[in-house]
Amino acid sequence: MVKTSHFERMAKYYDRATKILMLGTYGKVRSRIVSEPPVERALDLCCGTGYVTGHINAKTVVALDM
Repeated sequence: MVKTSHFERMAKYYDRATKILMLGTYGKVRSRIVSEPPVERALDLCCGTGYVTGHINAKTVVALDM
């Protein structure tokens, strides 16, 4: 199992690495998610650093990641 400290060290690089690994689609995906109509509840699985989570148009958002 990976130690929590590994994730803490990687957090500052996570969003940048995600943008690179998504081969130019990160902005499109993020824009689509945050432009959805408002909902009562949302679940953000694999939320990473939570950057997109903070932009989801929902009254309640539950975010889950390792």
